[in-house]
Amino acid sequence: MYSVILCVFVAMSNHYSKGNSLQKLKNAPAKSTKVEMNETAELTHGMAPNAVETLLKPIKLYYWPTPNGWKLTMLLEESGVRYDVVPVNIGAGEQHQDWFMKISPNARMPAIHDPNRGVTIFESGACMIHICQRFPAAFKFCPREKRNDVFQWLFWVNANLGPMAGQFSHFQYYAPAVDSKSDHTYAVERYKNEYDRLIGVIDNRVKRSGGYLAGDFYSIADMSAWPWVKPWKRWMGKSLQDSGYLHAFAWYERIKALPSTERALGVMRKRAREEQAIREGRSVNKEAQKQLFGRNGKSKL
Repeated sequence: MYSVILCVFVAMSNHYSKGNSLQKLKNAPAKSTKVEMNETAELTHGMAPNAVETLLKPIKLYYWPTPNGWKLTMLLEESGVRYDVVPVNIGAGEQHQDWFMKISPNARMPAIHDPNRGVTIFESGACMIHICQRFPAAFKFCPREKRNDVFQWLFWVNANLGPMAGQFSHFQYYAPAVDSKSDHTYAVERYKNEYDRLIGVIDNRVKRSGGYLAGDFYSIADMSAWPWVKPWKRWMGKSLQDSGYLHAFAWYERIKALPSTERALGVMRKRAREEQAIREGRSVNKEAQKQLFGRNGKSKL
């Protein structure tokens, strides 16, 4: 009898505590919407994630329309987490300006500022993890019980696919403009082959995993990888399907068909197309070359 009474008392206490937390957050003024992780997670038991999001201030996204920038817009659009875009023109060197270096010491975008917790984060993977841990609408893209699977594939993208695809793009498009006298054939073939190998890794993984990188669910690992697979046909001259990567092709098409992916790519789409034309026309101007590739550890603003 005693244990039954104790259980009822504990359950009533927990119910009162959750209700009280929720009421406090609902009644809090706008300037007090800072919520700790455990409090935010607790709210999902009593509120739909989208309802919680309306109580949180928008993330500030420091962005330029590149594969690294698209990772963040894909997550934000798919989850519905609100955000405001702050353009960082990397061709004009804005990433090297003092105001941005305070946000991203590596002078690379994307970065985010979360005003609900007063934190600023750089590096795309770290930004994505923060959003998935702090915003209820994004929890499902890095669920606690699958976190190891998501993290290892997210880190695989950021340590392998992204850098290799970036180097392939550099030597194929930028290097001839930066150094027209040199033969870049070896570098192009080196990174082309490695990019091909990594797409093979994706193909084998999604064949066995249930359709996505971390398993049978769409996660931030997929969002991080997809923008780097997007240029495959343009770079390699034929589709994933025609290249024999049937499982990677199906994975790519599933993500491409999401309305959120279209919205994510739509952020500064016109500028993205302009820069693609410049890059593929190998007509990058000298100032952009300097800002993008002409710096070392001793470079000054």
